[in-house]
Amino acid sequence: MKARPVPVAIVDDSSGGKCDARCGTDWSQAESRESASRALRARFGDRVKLAFFDIAQAETLPPPGLLHRIRAQGFSLPLLAIDGEPRIAGYFDIRMVSDVVEAELEMRNE
Repeated sequence: MKARPVPVAIVDDSSGGKCDARCGTDWSQAESRESASRALRARFGDRVKLAFFDIAQAETLPPPGLLHRIRAQGFSLPLLAIDGEPRIAGYFDIRMVSDVVEAELEMRNE
């Protein structure tokens, strides 16, 4: 039986201020999201399911449990979560996403 894809979520706030010093990827930009999707698909195939959430847009809010944790624990955005668990809070790029996903897949023996 084929294992279900690992859910990877990037949560950002398009209404928030952005770092002008190239602190990391601007996940509110469509081209950044598309590039990340292509890169993860090329590296991991269908073992990963990537989703983007924007807390400034009601139609793209993250799952309630994750949104509650972000607010209750004051996580910095953007936030990378794997299977609903926060992994990186603050600026990150696709290389960091790939490294975290690879570690997750290794832990799951996939």
